[in-house]
Amino acid sequence: MGGQITMVRTIWNGNGAYRNMAPPAGMETKPEGMDWNACQGKLAKVPWHPKRYFNHYVYWDYSTNAQMGGLFVHMVDVVHWYLKVNKPLAADCFGGIYLGAEDRDTADNINAILEYPNKLLVTFEANVTDMIPVENADIIFMGTGGRLSIFRYGYKFLPKSRLKILLVLS
Repeated sequence: MGGQITMVRTIWNGNGAYRNMAPPAGMETKPEGMDWNACQGKLAKVPWHPKRYFNHYVYWDYSTNAQMGGLFVHMVDVVHWYLKVNKPLAADCFGGIYLGAEDRDTADNINAILEYPNKLLVTFEANVTDMIPVENADIIFMGTGGRLSIFRYGYKFLPKSRLKILLVLS
């Protein structure tokens, strides 16, 4: 990419699984032979709860928060690998349940910002409000040499020189 990378934006919007979906048909009752107490481990025991089984990540006692524990860690891991950084100097995060709470208790919309040494900021954004599947997930490295977007489906690089040409023609 060349130059200095000063900001990375990680995005994963529209993941409806983080809304506490109804269990699959036929799973309203505990399957015969399933040891539900073993599934709960050392947690306080609650009666069979199909949503807790299939959507464990939307309950604080079963996960580390759906968006942060499920998505943030993977997106930021990629940043760590690419830029060879491993822990931020500072971090802040805001979020909450912005759509119907049902019986879940973890955030469905969240924004985090991390500050790293060498003048690098990394952001993470995730929501279940914008359910449009186009351009809903990305990791964008922004620097003095251009902009690199990478994700599972491939990559796109906009070099600084090409960007100037696009701006002049626009």
